[in-house]
Amino acid sequence: MPTVKHYPEAHCFVLSHENEIAGELDYRLADGMFNIVHTRVDPKFRGQGLAKHLLDAAVAEAGKLGLPLEAECGYAEEVLTREGLLAR
Repeated sequence: MPTVKHYPEAHCFVLSHENEIAGELDYRLADGMFNIVHTRVDPKFRGQGLAKHLLDAAVAEAGKLGLPLEAECGYAEEVLTREGLLAR
């Protein structure tokens, strides 16, 4: 089962799967926005839906902080647009 750990001081989430670091999501807090900058999943773990775990954790954190979402990351922009969660 994948697990996501938040490192607020580094503005990132780290995904562990099968006892390995499988991916990360970096974000920036600026201008009253929660901006998802980059999402990365190790190639050997791709195609398993793991990036969505990272994105879900970021969405939850933005909600907790009461900040609207924006995305520089193409993956995040695509998913958040589809789900109607982007601030635009």
